[in-house]
Amino acid sequence: MLRHQVLKTVIIGGGYPKNKVIAAFDKMGLLKCFWYLGEKYYGYNEDQPTLEKLVVTLLITYTAHRFKGDLPKSWQPFISYKKNNIAVFVSNLMNNILYKDHIYKFWRDNNITWKKQTNCTG
Repeated sequence: MLRHQVLKTVIIGGGYPKNKVIAAFDKMGLLKCFWYLGEKYYGYNEDQPTLEKLVVTLLITYTAHRFKGDLPKSWQPFISYKKNNIAVFVSNLMNNILYKDHIYKFWRDNNITWKKQTNCTG
């Protein structure tokens, strides 16, 4: 689907928080549209959205969808109501040899931000 491809392109664009695709959307006046689609299809809605928080929301929601057990309470605000859409997107992204390294790179590069945003220690 085109919406999945757009989001994949943004994610693999890297450069968090200075993502070149997000910068291009902003320059073309399309940034509001991107965040609107993020809410419509992935349930991500923030007053001041960031790509980092969007990806954290995707990963935590995917984890919540797949994990059988209790997640930390500090993760609850990051769980989207669009669990099925996110589960399909993240699963496809992580299982695609062309993209999985990018999601793992995001995870490694943003470990400190992740811990700070979710109040996770360890």
